[in-house]
Amino acid sequence: MPRSSTDLLFAFGLFVTLGAAPASAGGDEVLHPDFQDLGRRWEAAVRGLGVPGLAVCVVEQDEILHLETFGVRDVESGAPVTPDTMFYIASATKPFVALACLDLVEEGRLELDAPVQAVWPGFRLADDVASKTITPRDLLCHRPGIQSSAIVFLDAYTGEITPARYDHFLAEVEPTGRVTYTNVHFTLAGRVLEAIEGRPWKEVLRKRIFEPLGMTRTTGYADWMYAQEDVAFPTVRVGTEHVRSDVRKSDATMHAAGGLGTSVSDASRWLRLQLGRGKFAGERLVPEELMDEMFREQSRVDDPNPDPARTGFGLGWMRGERSGTTALQHGGGYVGSAALFSFLPELGLGVVVLANTDGPGHTLCELVTDDVYAFLLAEERYDPLPGLMDRYAAAAVAAEASAASLPENGKSMPKLALPLAAYVGTYANVHWGTVTLEQGPDGLSGRIGALRFAVRSEGPERFRCVATNSLDALCDVLVEDGTVRGLELELREGQAVSFRR
Repeated sequence: MPRSSTDLLFAFGLFVTLGAAPASAGGDEVLHPDFQDLGRRWEAAVRGLGVPGLAVCVVEQDEILHLETFGVRDVESGAPVTPDTMFYIASATKPFVALACLDLVEEGRLELDAPVQAVWPGFRLADDVASKTITPRDLLCHRPGIQSSAIVFLDAYTGEITPARYDHFLAEVEPTGRVTYTNVHFTLAGRVLEAIEGRPWKEVLRKRIFEPLGMTRTTGYADWMYAQEDVAFPTVRVGTEHVRSDVRKSDATMHAAGGLGTSVSDASRWLRLQLGRGKFAGERLVPEELMDEMFREQSRVDDPNPDPARTGFGLGWMRGERSGTTALQHGGGYVGSAALFSFLPELGLGVVVLANTDGPGHTLCELVTDDVYAFLLAEERYDPLPGLMDRYAAAAVAAEASAASLPENGKSMPKLALPLAAYVGTYANVHWGTVTLEQGPDGLSGRIGALRFAVRSEGPERFRCVATNSLDALCDVLVEDGTVRGLELELREGQAVSFRR
């Protein structure tokens, strides 16, 4: 069994030195000498993996043990990452939404085990029984198996989701009844919040979580975030170069399953609230029994050989085990961004890692988190520097291979039957939104809603739409009497979606 957190911290000389360490609102790194070796290897890994920027914070109970930043937040300006740099955290948004729901439970305005239809009468699935019986608790622990790639695509990538489109695609869904991690469970939870509060879920979180915790560098508004000076721009690798990603979040694509940006300083406050079981800086903000409910296993992953770190779900949090103690975590990823929040509630330890690239960014978030826990828990499997760097090197090789396989940002090949100007225009589908084709010096390009894509011609009336890590779809052009009338785009597996002029 692992030793207590106090024993561990005394053993490593951390508790005595950092017992009075300031848990500042932000702006300053908190560097502890016992993390020097780890910091050096993380810095080497940032370079070796080609991760532009990284922010790491280690928390014990209500205090910051170590906070360190690496690299640049913007590859164009070369500006460094700071403790206040805001990163997009994608699906790590989900536990925030779960806590906002629990806040409404505490007020008596939401019942976890009452049907969703009790607060949102318009909730409809293809299965009428499921429509009437699925509860908020089911959604927050991914129990029903509600999946819709169409909703995710419109919500997270094109930004052309509307209430009518959401309801249309939701009404097609037959829940599997199996525990399945999906974004739709939490976009539904966001709509539950909005139905009760009568305001956007982003505002619900701001008033109920961010303001009480003093999280001034946390937002659900991407347009505001990317207008700030101290923000990490999502970064992708093109050939051997790192560039700002063409695919980037906007207000339209910030949804309740993955719609927040935060800084590592603010993230430390969020972890301190979790480790305090609802207390922050000595003040009780959330009843302890509700936090215990959030942490308790609510559902188990339907896998005969689950990852020990991800065996099931609490409310919002993924549950697992580390060195014989409960481990709670949630990661997040999108084009050019990666994040991982984790904590061991019984030991009072937590780690958050934020990166401004995906792929190797995800790898580094996992490796740094593993590094911290292995060090603090004195695990027998603790990997010394040479072995750990071998893993970093292997991940770097994989990242290089992945980058090499990405389609080059190129020009439209001159294979299409008509002059390029004939294809230019806007094409619409009542449920899927709009496709716009444009002509520029490099040939044709396009966008579906807010999602920009490159055009690769594959025949006289066929081309491929490609957007980094988010879209790769064939498109057939419908030509009548020498005029382009529409597009048939394969947005669904085995089924083309028709867009008409």
